[in-house]
Amino acid sequence: MPFLYTRGAMKFEKNIGSFDRKMRLVAIGVIVFLHISGQLPPAFGDLFLYVAAIFLVTSILGWDPFYLLFKMDTTKEPDKEL
Repeated sequence: MPFLYTRGAMKFEKNIGSFDRKMRLVAIGVIVFLHISGQLPPAFGDLFLYVAAIFLVTSILGWDPFYLLFKMDTTKEPDKEL
């Protein structure tokens, strides 16, 4: 179930794992650095800042609506083979 409605508030099932969150935060840092240093063209700079904002919000929430479309879930650790 992708989300639940409970007493006036929505609760989302987390579908972003810790490694995925860390990679998004690294991507945010790189995008912001490139934008501030002027390395991105003006047209793409704003676009990449919007992507960084989406990464930030989804990282904080631990839930990504695009993962629902593709039925992805990175919260589960893969089974380790011995």
